[in-house]
Amino acid sequence: MKKVSIFGVSLLTMFALATVLFYNSCTDDPCKDVVCVNGECVDGTCACDAGYEGTDCSTEQRAKFVGVYSVTGTVSCPVTGGGTIPTSTLNISNSSSDVSKIVIDFAGALTVIGTVSGTSITIESQLVSGFTYTGSGSINGSNITLAINEFDATIPETCVYNLTGPKQ
Repeated sequence: MKKVSIFGVSLLTMFALATVLFYNSCTDDPCKDVVCVNGECVDGTCACDAGYEGTDCSTEQRAKFVGVYSVTGTVSCPVTGGGTIPTSTLNISNSSSDVSKIVIDFAGALTVIGTVSGTSITIESQLVSGFTYTGSGSINGSNITLAINEFDATIPETCVYNLTGPKQ
């Protein structure tokens, strides 16, 4: 009877060991072969750090904005009037301060800093030459659209510049 018990325990131990080995061999790590350059792998997919995108998080979101644009538009000022903006150059470059920041230079007359997220731009309040600027915009393919608000405290009034145009 003692031989049967030892045989039964041995058989049960072998079965348990085989079950553990089989279970562990079937649960693969979904992130085992995933490389995320600027982010981390979650369930086999890269979750990118702020300012990055792409399957491996290697592309800066702001890269799609960088370039020279040929823009036209309108300006609307409730006190001093408005009008059209003839074709002008808008140059967007990378800011050295943050991976999600860009420098927006409008024909050498105005330079502001914008923050990008996906295909959107936000121009947070900033004082330039006595005027306060805010705004927003977006990019669709190679076309940019911007709405820049310029507050002049001496009048007081807020002019809105609406610009749109393709990347050159």
